[in-house]
Amino acid sequence: MSRRLLAVLAGGLLLLTACANGVGRTSATGLRGVVRIALVNVFSGPSAYLGEYTQNSLQVQVDAINARGGLLGSRLEVVAADDEQKPDKGAELVREQLTEGDVKLLVGPSTGSVALAAQPVINASQTPNCTLDLNADSLSKLPFSFRIQERDADRIGALLGYVLRNRSEIKRVGLVSDGDPATQAYDRELRDQASRFGLQYVGSVGGTATADQRPLVQQLLQKGAQAAVLPANLGTAGRTVDAVTQLGVSKQLQLLGTSGLAAYSFPKETGDGVSGLVFESTIQSYLSDVPESRWPPPYAAFFHKITSQYGYASNGVEMKGLPAAADCVVQWSRAVKAAGTFDGQAVVRAWESLDLAPDQTVLGAHEKLAPGNHDALGPDGIYVYQWVKNGDRWGLKQLAGPHL
Repeated sequence: MSRRLLAVLAGGLLLLTACANGVGRTSATGLRGVVRIALVNVFSGPSAYLGEYTQNSLQVQVDAINARGGLLGSRLEVVAADDEQKPDKGAELVREQLTEGDVKLLVGPSTGSVALAAQPVINASQTPNCTLDLNADSLSKLPFSFRIQERDADRIGALLGYVLRNRSEIKRVGLVSDGDPATQAYDRELRDQASRFGLQYVGSVGGTATADQRPLVQQLLQKGAQAAVLPANLGTAGRTVDAVTQLGVSKQLQLLGTSGLAAYSFPKETGDGVSGLVFESTIQSYLSDVPESRWPPPYAAFFHKITSQYGYASNGVEMKGLPAAADCVVQWSRAVKAAGTFDGQAVVRAWESLDLAPDQTVLGAHEKLAPGNHDALGPDGIYVYQWVKNGDRWGLKQLAGPHL
């Protein structure tokens, strides 16, 4: 039996100590009928905040359910393990969590590569799994997994739709590639969709991450690109922004991106060149110019729960929570209630029949599933934002979305 990192709930979740495998657990000493949600994510290194924010999000939803008497008469408890974004370690931690009993929902792992390494364990255990970072091809191999993130086709469609409606002078778009599978998916979608939006796709440049992106930017301009989609990798995207700034071509090349560039650390670390960059994302109203009176009520309630219980990030602006992670608990708990049991197969069948209205989800979006379609989020859950700087603070201008 591996040693564990214990956590207790005392107003908020307190991490008490660290041990070799980086596992955390909320205290339920003396309680009967405890059912556990296992989170396998990254809790160390530069991406540690992702695990922390996901855990916070699960916890506020679990707290709300427990306050209403639990789920099917059982108290819910969150346990967490640090996969360090390492496939071998992640697969072993998933095995540990799913074979120790009482785990009825797995959230994570942190990346697609770790999820694929854990695939045999997830499938064999028949434990429902909710993921925020898994490509569509990988999802098809995990019949017990459900994804709450934008589909690639919808991501690119939202960006091209913005260009069509708001930047009619832009006729040609390109892609900066870093060779990542996600970026390769953007290349396929741009080839398939550009003409439908009256645009010409001039192709991609690069293929591997490089320290100096200026030659790639120059190649795009030579191809006639007037807009460029950046990779989701913050480092590569940041270097491309720097290259555009150094070359003085920001007015010639509109930079576009996906939700990876929604992290507040991106403009803070990259600098003023980010101003004007347009990206798609799920709802980010708390950082935007949209007044709270127009936020979806469940999203507003989530924001206040997270900030009151966990405060803000060290930058003083970013909330320490992810609405999509909270919706993992929303969807799973609904499926459990519909199934009337925690049995994995029964819960998956019920999950596949969910049809949640926007006012029932933390993301404020319609989330509908079907047998063989474990992607909950549709186009109405995608917004288009632009990074803008006001004084020494960054914020978002909402350009498109259902609550505009």
